[in-house]
Amino acid sequence: ADLRSFHVFCGNGEKRPFYIKREVNHIQARATHNLKYFYLNYLVIVALIFGVALVLSSAAMVLFLLSGAWTLALKLTQDGPMTVRGVVVTQQMVLVILGICTLFILSEVLAKLMSTTVFFSVFVISSHALLRDESSLPAIDQSDSSERDKNVRKESVNEKSSLLDSVMS
Repeated sequence: ADLRSFHVFCGNGEKRPFYIKREVNHIQARATHNLKYFYLNYLVIVALIFGVALVLSSAAMVLFLLSGAWTLALKLTQDGPMTVRGVVVTQQMVLVILGICTLFILSEVLAKLMSTTVFFSVFVISSHALLRDESSLPAIDQSDSSERDKNVRKESVNEKSSLLDSVMS
């Protein structure tokens, strides 16, 4: 599980790192290889797109203001109920009202942020996976990883059995 360098991801130094293939089976093989090879890079791209969408969203200000309201309400009702224009407001009432507001606002904000993130992520990732030349990249061999997994499991079992033997004696 490696995060590939920016130079490998962009194909710096290669003659033609990006081009379009015409045959459907070649396109499918390329996309599959690139999705497996660069999956961690793609996860980072999704996180970056989400972060940028959050920062650029006007709803982010609402979230910051809401967190400030939570903090202020908890601070003001910390020593007991407070009276606002003759109405006694307890900490529990404040928390329930702010909780309901937060649920509605977060559901709306996150729905918009997630749809933006999904749209741009799918566009960027599919473009890269379909256009990035995989011939200069190392082959991904599933048998190596499954063999490695078997060895790790054997070592883990051996370590556990030796740990049990040392505890029992």
